[in-house]
Amino acid sequence: MVFRKSKERIYAWEKQILERYPDKVIDVERVSKQQQNIILTMSLYDLEQLVEIQPKPGSCYVFSSSEPFNEEMEIDFERLVNWLRHYGLPQYHVHVSGHITPLRLKACLKEINAKRIFPVHTENAELFAKFMRNLKGQVEITEKGREYRL
Repeated sequence: MVFRKSKERIYAWEKQILERYPDKVIDVERVSKQQQNIILTMSLYDLEQLVEIQPKPGSCYVFSSSEPFNEEMEIDFERLVNWLRHYGLPQYHVHVSGHITPLRLKACLKEINAKRIFPVHTENAELFAKFMRNLKGQVEITEKGREYRL
Protein backbone atom coordinates (compact mmCIF):
# COMPACT_ATOMS: atom_id res chain seq x y z
CA MET A 1 0.00 0.00 0.00
CA VAL A 2 1.06 3.59 -0.59
CA PHE A 3 0.14 6.12 2.10
CA ARG A 4 -1.29 9.33 0.68
CA LYS A 5 -0.47 12.13 3.09
CA SER A 6 -2.81 15.04 3.60
CA LYS A 7 -1.14 17.86 1.72
CA GLU A 8 -1.96 20.58 -0.74
CA ARG A 9 0.73 20.05 -3.37
CA ILE A 10 1.09 16.76 -5.19
CA TYR A 11 4.21 16.29 -7.31
CA ALA A 12 3.95 14.88 -10.84
CA TRP A 13 5.55 11.56 -9.86
CA GLU A 14 3.10 11.22 -6.95
CA LYS A 15 0.17 11.95 -9.27
CA GLN A 16 1.36 9.21 -11.63
CA ILE A 17 1.42 6.67 -8.80
CA LEU A 18 -2.00 7.75 -7.54
CA GLU A 19 -3.50 7.44 -11.03
CA ARG A 20 -1.72 4.22 -11.98
CA TYR A 21 -2.36 2.32 -8.74
CA PRO A 22 -5.56 3.73 -7.19
CA ASP A 23 -6.35 0.42 -5.49
CA LYS A 24 -2.97 0.49 -3.71
CA VAL A 25 -3.37 3.99 -2.22
CA ILE A 26 -4.50 4.44 1.38
CA ASP A 27 -5.40 7.80 2.91
CA VAL A 28 -5.37 9.14 6.48
CA GLU A 29 -9.05 8.34 7.03
CA ARG A 30 -8.60 4.69 6.08
CA VAL A 31 -5.46 4.40 8.22
CA SER A 32 -7.38 5.85 11.16
CA LYS A 33 -10.28 3.39 10.74
CA GLN A 34 -8.13 0.31 10.12
CA GLN A 35 -5.06 1.12 12.20
CA GLN A 36 -5.15 -2.18 14.09
CA ASN A 37 -4.32 -3.88 10.75
CA ILE A 38 -1.71 -1.41 9.49
CA ILE A 39 1.99 -0.81 9.92
CA LEU A 40 2.67 2.75 8.78
CA THR A 41 6.08 4.14 7.92
CA MET A 42 6.60 7.84 8.52
CA SER A 43 9.48 10.19 9.16
CA LEU A 44 9.92 12.92 11.73
CA TYR A 45 8.53 15.30 9.12
CA ASP A 46 5.24 13.38 8.90
CA LEU A 47 4.26 13.66 12.55
CA GLU A 48 1.41 16.07 11.82
CA GLN A 49 -0.36 13.07 10.24
CA LEU A 50 -0.78 11.65 13.76
CA VAL A 51 -3.30 14.40 14.52
CA GLU A 52 -5.60 13.08 11.79
CA ILE A 53 -4.88 9.39 12.43
CA GLN A 54 -5.53 9.64 16.19
CA PRO A 55 -3.53 6.53 17.21
CA LYS A 56 -5.55 4.16 19.41
CA PRO A 57 -4.35 2.76 22.73
CA GLY A 58 -2.14 -0.25 22.10
CA SER A 59 -0.41 1.36 19.15
CA CYS A 60 3.35 1.78 19.30
CA TYR A 61 6.11 3.64 17.49
CA VAL A 62 9.23 1.89 16.20
CA PHE A 63 12.06 4.42 15.84
CA SER A 64 14.47 2.99 13.28
CA SER A 65 16.83 5.91 12.74
CA SER A 66 20.13 6.62 14.40
CA GLU A 67 20.05 8.48 17.68
CA PRO A 68 20.39 12.26 17.40
CA PHE A 69 23.98 13.42 17.12
CA ASN A 70 23.60 17.18 16.65
CA GLU A 71 21.46 19.96 18.09
CA GLU A 72 18.95 20.06 15.23
CA MET A 73 18.38 16.31 15.44
CA GLU A 74 17.96 16.57 19.22
CA ILE A 75 15.23 19.19 18.75
CA ASP A 76 13.45 16.98 16.18
CA PHE A 77 13.77 13.96 18.47
CA GLU A 78 12.36 15.89 21.44
CA ARG A 79 9.39 16.94 19.28
CA LEU A 80 8.83 13.28 18.37
CA VAL A 81 8.99 12.20 22.02
CA ASN A 82 6.46 14.89 22.94
CA TRP A 83 4.01 13.68 20.25
CA LEU A 84 4.44 10.07 21.33
CA ARG A 85 3.87 11.03 24.95
CA HIS A 86 0.76 13.01 23.94
CA TYR A 87 -0.76 9.93 22.26
CA GLY A 88 0.54 7.49 24.88
CA LEU A 89 2.61 5.61 22.32
CA PRO A 90 5.52 3.56 23.62
CA GLN A 91 8.70 3.90 21.59
CA TYR A 92 10.92 1.03 20.55
CA HIS A 93 14.32 1.93 19.14
CA VAL A 94 15.63 -0.50 16.55
CA HIS A 95 18.30 0.80 14.22
CA VAL A 96 19.97 -1.05 11.41
CA SER A 97 22.16 0.84 8.98
CA GLY A 98 20.61 -0.94 6.02
CA HIS A 99 23.99 -1.72 4.52
CA ILE A 100 25.27 -5.19 3.71
CA THR A 101 28.66 -6.39 2.56
CA PRO A 102 28.88 -7.34 -1.13
CA LEU A 103 29.72 -10.97 -0.32
CA ARG A 104 26.76 -11.30 2.06
CA LEU A 105 24.43 -9.70 -0.48
CA LYS A 106 25.64 -12.12 -3.15
CA ALA A 107 25.04 -15.06 -0.80
CA CYS A 108 21.51 -13.78 -0.04
CA LEU A 109 20.69 -13.32 -3.72
CA LYS A 110 22.01 -16.80 -4.48
CA GLU A 111 19.83 -18.29 -1.72
CA ILE A 112 16.74 -16.37 -2.85
CA ASN A 113 17.35 -17.57 -6.42
CA ALA A 114 15.61 -14.57 -7.99
CA LYS A 115 15.03 -14.64 -11.74
CA ARG A 116 15.59 -10.89 -12.05
CA ILE A 117 17.72 -8.57 -9.92
CA PHE A 118 17.33 -4.79 -9.99
CA PRO A 119 20.15 -2.77 -8.37
CA VAL A 120 18.49 0.49 -7.28
CA HIS A 121 20.43 1.63 -4.21
CA THR A 122 24.02 1.45 -5.35
CA GLU A 123 26.66 3.93 -6.47
CA ASN A 124 27.76 1.78 -9.40
CA ALA A 125 25.13 -0.48 -10.95
CA GLU A 126 27.49 -1.71 -13.68
CA LEU A 127 30.05 -2.89 -11.12
CA PHE A 128 27.25 -4.54 -9.15
CA ALA A 129 26.10 -6.37 -12.30
CA LYS A 130 29.64 -7.63 -12.99
CA PHE A 131 30.04 -8.84 -9.41
CA MET A 132 26.73 -10.71 -9.54
CA ARG A 133 27.11 -12.10 -13.08
CA ASN A 134 27.59 -15.73 -12.05
CA LEU A 135 24.21 -15.87 -10.30
CA LYS A 136 21.31 -17.60 -12.07
CA GLY A 137 19.19 -14.43 -12.02
CA GLN A 138 19.54 -11.72 -14.63
CA VAL A 139 20.78 -8.36 -13.33
CA GLU A 140 18.80 -5.55 -14.95
CA ILE A 141 20.14 -2.02 -14.63
CA THR A 142 17.16 0.30 -14.20
CA GLU A 143 16.44 3.47 -16.12
CA LYS A 144 14.82 6.45 -14.44
CA GLY A 145 11.17 6.85 -15.42
CA ARG A 146 10.84 3.37 -16.93
CA GLU A 147 8.30 0.91 -15.49
CA TYR A 148 9.39 -2.66 -14.82
CA ARG A 149 6.86 -5.47 -14.54
CA LEU A 150 7.66 -8.40 -12.31
